[in-house]
Amino acid sequence: MSETPEPKPGRNKLGERLAPGIWTDANGDLHFSLPELLALFDLPDTPENRAIATENIKAMMLKENPDVEIVERESPQD
Repeated sequence: MSETPEPKPGRNKLGERLAPGIWTDANGDLHFSLPELLALFDLPDTPENRAIATENIKAMMLKENPDVEIVERESPQD
């Protein structure tokens, strides 16, 4: 299972871990670890489940804040 990552030198530092698979960076931006979230719900880490989770997270974020900028990355340090 992928855990919330440690920051790499020269990159944004991690801020606060909010829940398994969810944390903020030093700028207060939210980050999600799909493998960690899927494991939390006992779901296999498959491309299909990642796509479903991504779409649901994006829908939730946009519902709460329609102006939010959503950036998808494979790694939080990318």
